[in-house]
Amino acid sequence: MKTASSGHINASTKRTINLLAVTLLSLLEKQSLEKITIMDICKTAQVPRATFYNHFEDKYDLLRFSLKSIADELRSAVPPELENEEKIVFFINNLLDFTEQNYKFLKRANSANYNSVLFSEIKNIFYEDLLTHIRDMREKGFVFTADEKIIAEFFSNAIVYSAKTWLEQDMEISREDTIKSFMVIYNSCQKATREQAED
Repeated sequence: MKTASSGHINASTKRTINLLAVTLLSLLEKQSLEKITIMDICKTAQVPRATFYNHFEDKYDLLRFSLKSIADELRSAVPPELENEEKIVFFINNLLDFTEQNYKFLKRANSANYNSVLFSEIKNIFYEDLLTHIRDMREKGFVFTADEKIIAEFFSNAIVYSAKTWLEQDMEISREDTIKSFMVIYNSCQKATREQAED
């Protein structure tokens, strides 16, 4: 994203890039990314093409920004005062809400692998949270035989893969069972780290 590299985004610019992002996601509910042109995006958003290129390299750059923004919003919505496990459950509920509300777009994106960007960003969120948890345990005296980054990477990928599977299976598994499955994966991470610490 060109604008981000400038190091400063004023309120007007922020409104413009957010408008372009929302417009692209709206268009993706109706047609594939290949069929959407920069002109389509600019015409729908009522933004000049020159303005678009001031901020983004191309539509793929805009898509990456749009999906990363979604992941950031999901995370920022989590109340900071919640305990670690409560934060995970809250975040997962938000993720499932977003999946249900944007089902058509996500199915279209998933079939073309566009939302790999979104799930990659979500994976990064889980990775950071798990890594923080593991490091907190280390500071309390726990010793790990496996590398902390490998542990966090493995389990964060497992959680996100489960979310993608839920989408691909048309949400056949109930919301309650899905959350339980997420927490089994998350808690198994905690158990694994404890067991390694006790060895």
